[in-house]
Amino acid sequence: MSTRSYIAMKTSEDTYRGVYCHYDGYLDYNGVMLLEHYNSKERVEELLSYGNISSLREKITPEKDSTHSFDKPDKDVTIFYGRDRGEEGQEAFTCTEEELKDTTSWIEYIYVFDNGKWYYSVITRIGFTAFIPLEPTIKKIKERKN
Repeated sequence: MSTRSYIAMKTSEDTYRGVYCHYDGYLDYNGVMLLEHYNSKERVEELLSYGNISSLREKITPEKDSTHSFDKPDKDVTIFYGRDRGEEGQEAFTCTEEELKDTTSWIEYIYVFDNGKWYYSVITRIGFTAFIPLEPTIKKIKERKN
C-alpha cells in the first residue's frame, strides 16, 4: 500500500513548486530520506526537475552504464514516472500555499523545503496541520528506534 505525499520547495512568499510522490511518504522513510539526502536548494531543485516520483531514494540519477528503469530500478536510485516509466504530463507543479494544503486531495504528508530547512504537515481527517520543522521529529523517531 502506498502513502502518498507532496514534496515541494517554497519559491516565493506564496508560491511553491512541487511533485507528487506515490510510495512511502511516511516520516520514517520520505522524511528521513529528504532530511539526509536532499538538504540543499540545488539538490531539491534537481529532484523536482524530474517531476512526479514513484519512489524516493538516495540518488537521483543512475550510474552512466545502468539499465535503471521502472521495472528494473537500481537499488538506491529514485524512480520517476516520466523518466523511468515514460509517462507524459508528470512535470512539477506550481501552486499557492492554499492549493498545496488542499485537504480534498488524497495526499497524506506534505514536505516543504524553505530557506534551507525541511518542514512537514500531516493531512488528517480533520484537515491540514501546521507546517512543523522536520529535523526534530526525525531525531525523535531515530531515538525511539535505538
